Amino acid sequence: MKLVLAITLLSCLAAPALAKNLGSIQVKDYGEVWVVAPDWAAGAIQMHDNGLTLSGPSGFYFANAAYDGWEPDMYWQTPLMDKNFAYTVDMSNVGCHCIMSAYFLSMPGRTAGDGDYYCDANFGNGNWCPEYDIMEGNKYTIASTLHTCEGSDGNWGSCDRNGCRVNAYDVDSNMMCPEDRCTINTQKPFVVSHFQNGEQAITRMEQEGRDASFGVCSDGDT
Repeated sequence: MKLVLAITLLSCLAAPALAKNLGSIQVKDYGEVWVVAPDWAAGAIQMHDNGLTLSGPSGFYFANAAYDGWEPDMYWQTPLMDKNFAYTVDMSNVGCHCIMSAYFLSMPGRTAGDGDYYCDANFGNGNWCPEYDIMEGNKYTIASTLHTCEGSDGNWGSCDRNGCRVNAYDVDSNMMCPEDRCTINTQKPFVVSHFQNGEQAITRMEQEGRDASFGVCSDGDT
């Protein structure tokens, strides 16, 4: 299982236009990957240490080299099967009516569309492809969703637009919130990890010795 990771902080995203390389980070047990964003979003992304900060509507992809333009083979094909994908996140400034999203896509799409070869399970950019939303939410809750499609790699037909979603709040209303009473206090940074194989996908959160987790989908056919 290898998919492309896209991350957005959005209300409404503009067309990708041109691409801009913002620098690189080191991924443990893998190596260097590059952060590439649409030119309109580049000013809202600040690189620092081995991470970055998004401010306002913006988004980026991980690439396999330092690209300043869109190419179909530029995207980091992330190895996921039987692995944990983990990162530290600070969502303390992502309040109500805002969404921070991190998701894997089977990119590139069949056509360039608006330029970046984007595709998703809702026919984004005029391209279908499977989508694995590892985290969508804000400091009050997050959800993880699996979307499947008909067809095969590079030739996807219609997809499950709604997907199979699990919301952390529905599992445990005290799992996460911007208060100390919750297992995860989202006013502070915390670690999110995702494990997936052919049988299951699990989202797990850890903070100061506490942890909480939930299965992404209980539908065995997804």
